[in-house]
Amino acid sequence: MKKSEFLHRIKLQTQTAHQHIEQNYLTASLVAERLKRTEYILLLEKFLSFYLPCEQELLYQEFWQKEAFDIEKRLKTPLIIKDLNFLGLSESKIKQLEKPGELPELRQNAQIMGYLYVVEGSTLGGQILGRHLQNLFGFTDKHGAAFFYSYGKENLGIMWRSFQNLLENFINQFPEEENLVIDSANQTFHLLDRHLCS
Repeated sequence: MKKSEFLHRIKLQTQTAHQHIEQNYLTASLVAERLKRTEYILLLEKFLSFYLPCEQELLYQEFWQKEAFDIEKRLKTPLIIKDLNFLGLSESKIKQLEKPGELPELRQNAQIMGYLYVVEGSTLGGQILGRHLQNLFGFTDKHGAAFFYSYGKENLGIMWRSFQNLLENFINQFPEEENLVIDSANQTFHLLDRHLCS
């Protein structure tokens, strides 16, 4: 498969699920002027309770060592916890957050690739959302919007291209796993959307 051909395919075949989650009440509120501070906190709580068990699962995979890929610097939960602490949530309150009814399956490397496609792809719009949050509430990459600023403007492109290379190399090695990667990405979008609606 030609370089970037799979990236085009997965973007097309996850487009419906991607658009659906953007129409979710909480995520739609995020880009609107009507966003309330309580809604923003709820959104972060939902993201944290979804990402935390997934990231704990990712850390135990041997895949990263074989690929020389630093998964720890891509963890989103420390940034979300930092934002929630700034917004007044205690550690005990954070530990009591409602768990998702169902999480993406991350037992196979192809499933991990699909999950990460969703999570890493979401950072691309983070800079825009971060600026929106700064305009609404005065939040910054250090205080209140660390999750959305994620890697920072300087590193965002580098981090995304690094993941793209990982994904393309994986597909080149295991072309038979294409559909499983795409199915996993769609499952991640679907389950996260369901959790945000719960």
